[in-house]
Order: sequence, then C-alpha cells, then structure tokens
Amino acid sequence: MDSNKVIKAGFGYTIANYLIKGLAFFTLPIFTRLLTTADFGIYNTFLAYENILTVILGVSFYSSFNAARFKFSKIEKYISACITFSSILSLVFLIFVQIIYPIYSRYLGLDRWILVLLFAYSFSTAIITYYNSYVGLDYQYKKFVLISAIGAIGNIVMSLLLVLTFFSNNRGIGRIAGMTIPTIFLSTYILLFFFSKNKPNLDKNCIRYALLYSIPIIPHSLSQIILNQFDRIMITSIVGESESGIYSFAYTMFSILLITITSIDKIWGPWFFDNLKENNFLKIKKTSTQYGLLMAVISSLLMLIAPEIIKFLGPKEYWNAIYCVIPIVIGGYFSFLYYIPCQVEYYYAKTKYIAFGSILAAIVNIILNSIFIHQYGYIAAAYTTLISYLLYFLFHYLISVRIAHKCLFETKKIVMMSCGVILFGVVAFRLMYSPIIRWGLSIVIAVIYGSVIFKEFEVTNKIRKIKMRKM
Repeated sequence: MDSNKVIKAGFGYTIANYLIKGLAFFTLPIFTRLLTTADFGIYNTFLAYENILTVILGVSFYSSFNAARFKFSKIEKYISACITFSSILSLVFLIFVQIIYPIYSRYLGLDRWILVLLFAYSFSTAIITYYNSYVGLDYQYKKFVLISAIGAIGNIVMSLLLVLTFFSNNRGIGRIAGMTIPTIFLSTYILLFFFSKNKPNLDKNCIRYALLYSIPIIPHSLSQIILNQFDRIMITSIVGESESGIYSFAYTMFSILLITITSIDKIWGPWFFDNLKENNFLKIKKTSTQYGLLMAVISSLLMLIAPEIIKFLGPKEYWNAIYCVIPIVIGGYFSFLYYIPCQVEYYYAKTKYIAFGSILAAIVNIILNSIFIHQYGYIAAAYTTLISYLLYFLFHYLISVRIAHKCLFETKKIVMMSCGVILFGVVAFRLMYSPIIRWGLSIVIAVIYGSVIFKEFEVTNKIRKIKMRKM
C-alpha cells in the first residue's frame, strides 16, 4: 500500500471538499436574504425527509463496498446488482406511496409533485453515494471532485434561477427544485457509467451478501439522521418554522466539521481495513490520534470564530443561532469520534452492533428533545444533540474493544482531546462578546498546531531519506 498515495488522497478529498462545499457555504448569505426563516425551515425539513428516504431507497448498500471488494472478484458486478435492486425498490415504493397518498397527505404536508421530487432526489443521492464510495476504494479523489463540483455548481445556479424567476412567490419550493434537477442528471450519468462496466443484474450471491451486510445499517443510518435532522422536525412541530430555520442555520457550523469528517473518512475506511488486515496496530493507534487531534483543533477554532461567521452569513433575524453553535460543534466533534472505532465493526461485519448503538442514541435524543424543547425552546436541541452524540461515541468505542478483543486506539489521548474541546467551548462561550481575545487565541492555536505539523513532516522526511540511503 502506497502511503504517499493515501496522504495525497486525504489532502485531495479535504481540500476539494472545502472548495466545493465552500461554494454553497459562501452563497448561503444570498439564500438567507432571498428566503425567509420560514422558507429556510421548509427547505431544511425537506432535507430531513430526503435523508431518511435516501437510506431506505439506497438500502445503505454503499456501506458494504469496502468489505465486498475482498469477497467478490469483480466489484463492478456487485455494485451493478446493488443499483438494479435499489432501482426496482424505489419504483415500487414510489407507486405504493402515490396510491396511499390521500391517507397521509395532510400529515406529510407535501403535494404529489413535490413528493415525486423527493423520491427522485433521494434515489439520485443514493446513486451518487454509491459512486463516491466506489472511487474511494482506490483513493480516486479526482473523480470524486469532478462529480461533486458539477453537482455543487449546478445546485447553486439552478436554485438561484428558479428562486428569482418561476418560484419568486414560493422560494422555499424553488430552492428544493433547484437542487433536485442537477442531481437527477448526475445520477443518470452515473447509472450509465456503472451499467457500461457491468450490465444490470440481480445476482443472488451479490444481493444476499449486500442485504445481510447492509440491512442492519439502515436503522443505524436512520438513527444518524434522527441525530442530525430530526430535531429540526421536532422544533418545527413544537415551536415553529422560523425557529427551525434559525436552528438549521446554526447547523452550518456543523457542516464545516462535516466536510472534513466526510473527506477524511473517504480514505480512513479503506486505509483502516488494509492496516488492520496487516495487523499494523501501532500505526492505527498513532494515525487515529493524529486524526482526532486535527479535528479537535478545527472544532476549537470554529467555536472561537463562530459569532463572526454567523453574522457574516446571515441577517439579524438569524443571529440568535449564535447561542446554538458551541454545543452543536462539540456534539459534532463526538460525532466525528464515532468514525474512528466504528470501522472495527464494519471490518468484522458486526453491523448489528452499529445499528443497536445508533438506535439507542436516537431514542435518547428524541426523549430529551420532547422534554427540553417544550421547556427551553429550540436552543435546548443543541445541548440534547451534544449529549446524544457523546453517548453515541462511547457505546461504539466500547463495542469496538469487545469485537477486536483489544483497544486499537489511545484512550487516554482521546479523553484528553475531548476534554480540551469542551474546555474551549466553555472559553468561547464566556468570550462571546470579546472578539479580539477570541481571534487572538485562535491565531495562537493555529500557529502552534501548524508548527507541530511542520516539525513532524520534517522529521518524517529525514527518516525516509535515511531509509533510502540504507537501501
């Protein structure tokens, strides 16, 4: 395994994701000024439903690709079978939902044609996820970048066009249609790509393996969505759409973390599988700690500069989101930590444990939200999510130790990093109205961490040169 290729891919995924997601991030001030808080709430509620439906229609098959490449001689045939099964399931499900539409329409609050858009967008997103997981197996970050860039640019351009023209009186729906249309075109291209590699099929061995591996992941994925999205649905129903819009806006800080998490996870999963197979336990411990430290620094910096980012991105009616940001970011850090031990569960195909832990955390989140949102409003959801993610990580960490019969990670250092992030959260909250101190502190942290990274690379290069001379 070429370590330089892995490092290059890691940086490539991260930088590209920031550039691509940055397009959406920096156009957010435009959409927050075009959309009312109620429109923004409707749009994010649609996304919450979409995330749930994507998991169901995609059957979380993408989660099996890492393991399937070791079991099947041709991974393209396996993925083609997954896509064929998912396509048939989506069509059957759509027909069924349209038939019973009159029964549940008043509860869902979506017109028939919006429901069709929801299905189209959800299925298309599942197909794109298949592709990104596929190219991630060989660290092909350039292909991931290309698809993601086209999707991001198309999303923004089409949304602005529809919001300012055809849907000027219903801009929330215009934003939904604007992101759906480019996604459909992209997924169509990907379908043709996979079917050119291997024709559509329903190979029994592939489908059986995919279902046995992935079905337990569905409740896990749905539980993750509940942790990420369901609080917005509850805020909408308990408090109101405007408050849901403000809370959703606060979640843009979490999206910054999520960009880095998803970028590094693209190469962390395959890298972890390869090294665990080779019993490189010391390398796994060291790398996972470095991974955790990187995210701890990013989380701390984000909390320190969050008030100014919020004020830059949104008008005054969104500024109360500042009070949600710190607990959301801390919760996001624990959400990231989950990705470190969960690979043990994926490697040993113990996906039932993944599902159980995620369901447990989701139930805790729903119970806490139902109690505290009523009492303290939408801000309480940020703190209940933090608690849920903490429990979420702890459970999976303990399960990983049980499955592997040893701890593959540096527990003391992970505890220290977690305490550090919480401490910086307290500091950021106390200094919320002292921007000069906060920004000064963030610069100091960035310089110190940057110098440590520079020295480490310097030492690594020297060791590599010495080894090359000996050879």
